[in-house]
Amino acid sequence: GEFGEVKYALIGEQSQHFEIDENTGEIFVANTTALDREKQSEIMLSVVAIDQGLPIDERRSTTSNVNIKVWDENDESPTFRQHSYYSSIAENLQLNPPATILQVQADDKDEDEAGTVKYTILSGNDDNSFMLDANSGILYPATSLMGRKGQYKLKVEARDGVGFGPHTDITEIIIDVIEVNQHRPMFIMPALSNA
Repeated sequence: GEFGEVKYALIGEQSQHFEIDENTGEIFVANTTALDREKQSEIMLSVVAIDQGLPIDERRSTTSNVNIKVWDENDESPTFRQHSYYSSIAENLQLNPPATILQVQADDKDEDEAGTVKYTILSGNDDNSFMLDANSGILYPATSLMGRKGQYKLKVEARDGVGFGPHTDITEIIIDVIEVNQHRPMFIMPALSNA
């Protein structure tokens, strides 16, 4: 009878973000905007089951904890640690193995693939002087820079979702290639016999 009829209710701090069917005990999300894995990855709810016996003061109840794990979705953008990067390098920079010029880094708070960032040069590398490791963000010389002194401005993108996600950030790399003093002076004409 009534002593065997059970109703369910949620109690606890996080219970306002969820609803429970009082007859079946099924739990539903009531407020999706309150769920953010980056702020709280697990939520502990308490469910109380109460029989419907009368009088009310003779009702019996029990409580159980429900642990809810919040799954991540790709809702965070990668963010470069710097808005621009600068390096001054010599034109005779080593090619084999290639010397590291600098490393760009972007952070993404998402987990797994959604938080994995890939790096790409968008513009400024028209003569293919530089190569950027898509995984590490390390910039290397792609060809010899001898005789190519000057300033290069590269626009670099960080994209989440293993490079295919919807969120991006952009930074600029400025590289000054400096000429190296590698030639000694030479007389252009022989000295005269009476000099």
